[in-house]
Amino acid sequence: MKPFGNMTGIVLAGGRSSRFGADKAFAKLGGVPMIERALHTLRAIFGEWLVVTKTPELFCPDQARIVRDVGAWEGPLAGLYSGLLASSTERNFVCACDMPWLSPALIRRLCRAANGWEAVIPRVGNHLEPLCAVYSRRCLPVVHDLLQEGKRGLADLAARCSSKILPAASLASRHHLRRAFLDLDTPEDLARAERMAG
Repeated sequence: MKPFGNMTGIVLAGGRSSRFGADKAFAKLGGVPMIERALHTLRAIFGEWLVVTKTPELFCPDQARIVRDVGAWEGPLAGLYSGLLASSTERNFVCACDMPWLSPALIRRLCRAANGWEAVIPRVGNHLEPLCAVYSRRCLPVVHDLLQEGKRGLADLAARCSSKILPAASLASRHHLRRAFLDLDTPEDLARAERMAG
């Protein structure tokens, strides 16, 4: 039985990957594509999982439900909007496709804290980690308003909805935190991750 079978895991894979030079979702770490690493983690926790992308034709429908990014908007806020619209559950864990070491323990702690909140977001120091967070579908009107205002990132969402901010140190050990929020924006980041994995 899945620990959070009544929730959806959403992977955002719609970015331009301009600094990476290729689609990060298919970049391999340890021989495994990033998208498959993320989905492997989510499958063990959630009852439903989906991938939001602007290029659904590149993804295998056997991996997950593939959702096309809606509208003309850009950025992770647009991806979140598309994912929440497509989700069949009230609460959803959302992550980026380029986070190779998502921590199942950290994810479960975020999900357990989600009751009664529209967003549960970890914080590392003074920095929020909104691409490894839990969001309710009740956020949809606020996300839509932000998109209409021309916003693209998720930073404004926490201030506009009912948000619980959790210090990351309360969610995982320092050892796990070092990797949990690592994202790979460049080929150099991927090379560093390969060295870490080795």
